[in-house]
Amino acid sequence: MTPLTLTFIITAAVLVLWGIVLLVQRLRVPDFAARVYDSTTEKGLLDARIDRDSYIEAYTRSEGPRAGIWLWATSVIALITLPFVVSLVYIILDAIWDGLKIGLGPWALGQIMKDFFGFVTTMGLYGALLYVVTLTYHKRRPPQLSQEILRLKLEARR
Repeated sequence: MTPLTLTFIITAAVLVLWGIVLLVQRLRVPDFAARVYDSTTEKGLLDARIDRDSYIEAYTRSEGPRAGIWLWATSVIALITLPFVVSLVYIILDAIWDGLKIGLGPWALGQIMKDFFGFVTTMGLYGALLYVVTLTYHKRRPPQLSQEILRLKLEARR
């Protein structure tokens, strides 16, 4: 087994563990939300007219590990697509190098430049992927808990 393959397998294992942790956190949020509701209504910090189930749903939607799940999914996609992206980038760079008749030259500078451009291009593509995912997340993210509580208070008054 090559070091690259071992690194790939270890990264996949870490992503599986991270996914399990996020799943457990996601499953625990409704229980925690119920305890928060009970505690805050008992102390008088939250209007008791707010429906308990609505509060738990709003809390789960706004305070769940949503950003972590998006980042985890992006990491899984990046790990799965990495070999294909690197292969595609090097196919394109090989075509450019062959077309421009860039030889290896002294000290293999041509190969060093091709590897540099391959690295920069691959990182640029994954940086663009992360940018698109982050932009999409922030466009779709749920309202903050304080906004949800205000909405629930208004509903409770009606």
